[in-house]
Amino acid sequence: MQIMRISAGREEEYSKDVPKGSVIRTEPTTGAEVDKGSEIVLVLSKGAKRQFIVSCGESSHSRSLNISDLFIIAILSCFLLAQNRRIKDICKR
Repeated sequence: MQIMRISAGREEEYSKDVPKGSVIRTEPTTGAEVDKGSEIVLVLSKGAKRQFIVSCGESSHSRSLNISDLFIIAILSCFLLAQNRRIKDICKR
């Protein structure tokens, strides 16, 4: 690559089919002819994109799990309300 003065770039994107760290594709594509000074980009896999599922109502999980989730939400809500009140008090000063 130094003789032809080709530069290499790197990009990453999610892929459910290609393992993390593996090459998904190159730009330009494999076998393409390039000019001196061209850039070749390796597109690497970040692995599968994590998805979080929020459920409301009954599911296959136990009822105790749903109650504990509600308890955590209630605690976080109280914390956020307290923080909001502190901010308002600071702004009033």
